Amino acid sequence: QDLGFVDRTDPKTVCDLEINKLVPRKTLGIIVERCYRKYGNAITTAMLDRLKSLGFEYATRSGISIAIGDVLIPESKAGIVADAEKQVANIERAYNRGMMSADEKYQNVIEIWGQTSIKVQRALLEAMPEFNPMFMMVDSGARGNISQITQLGGMRGLMSDPLGRIIELPVKANFREGLTVLEYFTSTHGARKGSADTAIRTADSGYLTRRLVDVAQDIIIREDDCGTNAGVVVEAIRDGKQLIVTLPERIAGRIAAEDLHPLPHRDPVTGNEIEPPVLVREGELIDEEISLNIAAYGAAFAPASGTVEVRDNGEIVITSALGVTHTVYQAMPQQRVLVTSNDAVKEGQQLTEGLVKSVHIRSVLTCKTRYGVCINCYGRNLATGGIVEVGEAIGIIAAQSIGEPGTQLTMRTFHTGGVAGDDITQGLPRVEELFEARRPKGQAIISELDGRVHFIENKNRREIEIHGYDGEVKNYPVTYGARLKVHEGDIVEAGEELTEGPVSPADLLAIKGIRAVQVYILQEVQKVYRAQGVEINDKHVEVIVRQILRKVKVEDPGGTELLPGALIDVFSFEEENARSIVAGLDPAVARPVLLGITKASLATDSFLSAASFQETTRVLTDAAIKAKVDPLLGLKENVIIGKLIPAGTGMTRYRSIRVVVNNPEDGRVQEVVKTQD
Repeated sequence: QDLGFVDRTDPKTVCDLEINKLVPRKTLGIIVERCYRKYGNAITTAMLDRLKSLGFEYATRSGISIAIGDVLIPESKAGIVADAEKQVANIERAYNRGMMSADEKYQNVIEIWGQTSIKVQRALLEAMPEFNPMFMMVDSGARGNISQITQLGGMRGLMSDPLGRIIELPVKANFREGLTVLEYFTSTHGARKGSADTAIRTADSGYLTRRLVDVAQDIIIREDDCGTNAGVVVEAIRDGKQLIVTLPERIAGRIAAEDLHPLPHRDPVTGNEIEPPVLVREGELIDEEISLNIAAYGAAFAPASGTVEVRDNGEIVITSALGVTHTVYQAMPQQRVLVTSNDAVKEGQQLTEGLVKSVHIRSVLTCKTRYGVCINCYGRNLATGGIVEVGEAIGIIAAQSIGEPGTQLTMRTFHTGGVAGDDITQGLPRVEELFEARRPKGQAIISELDGRVHFIENKNRREIEIHGYDGEVKNYPVTYGARLKVHEGDIVEAGEELTEGPVSPADLLAIKGIRAVQVYILQEVQKVYRAQGVEINDKHVEVIVRQILRKVKVEDPGGTELLPGALIDVFSFEEENARSIVAGLDPAVARPVLLGITKASLATDSFLSAASFQETTRVLTDAAIKAKVDPLLGLKENVIIGKLIPAGTGMTRYRSIRVVVNNPEDGRVQEVVKTQD
């Protein structure tokens, strides 16, 4: 009764039951998580057992199943579809008169049918009673989704062809009404694509997982603290206006790299100037509560339910149903207001954004531990909810966390039977493209210098010219199909996109440096998975990104013994430079290199690991010619020669463990077992 769902300090709610509302799948997860955090393993296990019995009992009593009568067709469907048909007929007429191109016609028709599908879906959900068995299954999160209900009782909508292009002719019927022969034929593409995808993509996803495991298998938690004061500054990930990952999600379970001081501001309730507190201390673990407090700090919340009025001076006035007015102040003038005048708000609803937009946290990307990562740069172990321990094989965890949803997502195409929309068929190759650091198809042109945009356009060519502030001019030829993101006279920065499309990470690295590439790959991978509703923690992607950016290419050896053009580990490079500086010699100069996961796996210091991955003959021949020595630091190489893996209890520090039993009767501590060194 104390998991935090009920305010026990309020006399009105002090006697309420802890869980007194509908519990869908997501809420169930939150309940179990809170119970585990508060009471640990044993009590949570017992609670889950009772929960399971309760679920089985009521599932049996309810006897829920789906009958044909449970599939309702909304009465307004015919009108909505007829309306859309009229709009499409108008577009056809305009096209036949030559008033629009074939592409414009195609886009408009698809837009109309897409909106129509959504309208029919809304009408269907409004018409469904709360205790409709099909609705209950979806609403509870037990089985199925809204898309499947819509196909049964709404309209199937737009379908994709085998190439993933949307077919202009929608399936207007649903499965309850039955499809016409033409509609059925249109649908067969989706069904076949689903079956083929399941077979082909599962193999692709498995192969991606194998490469990820190989590149990250030697990343193990090696020490408590690497001692660095570096970190990364993170903020919410957005795609245009759409929020993809929130700030609390990104910082929960991480260690703060410095004290977090917001700027002085006004109190949203009184309007008085206040000196802000330190929201989190350097070296402190940011838990869920702290992360939510950081995101909400300085935000204004509605003191009562009512209607909003947003004034020009930044004040937000809420008038309740009884005519009582409440004034809420903006903490800072530039704060974004989340409501508009005449909106209806509920008590406690957030009215403005918080003041903290970014937080400086410790990260795997900046960890200085040479063969692995330290506890403070990794933070919380997501499997147990506690701080990660020395010996945890976080590289394997990261690879599995990224690879396994790929396997799930590939099969998700099959569930919706080819209904048009993004599916991982587009997504999984994108993840592979990012981790393999390939040049993407239709890549964006990016500016190499800061300056002003100028267009050159004539019969033969179309170019963008960037006039740099130092007089330098760069020309970029633009294909006629490319969509521009800049206008004549715009000021651009180095690394800014001039045309639409994915960015080549190698170009970004050359122009903007390592941090820009790290951020780009991380955000792009998150976009792919979040679009499919899969949540992956940043730190898993960071582990892989760290591995593909580990090498540098020597350009000038200076006074070191390095060879020009040699690929060398960044830690070895820094050591060599430190040695030459102490000896009074010139340090070497190198540039960072972005290797794909396959190349990074083959470029590892362990020839046993590389040989067991790919190109065995070449790797072993190379190792023999160079008389290489395998340091046996990863998991694979130790498995190959039959040694204990250097992770978990296989680590040297866990070899001499004494097991002791505290005997409460005579107050003695008795030694039971002493393991062999």
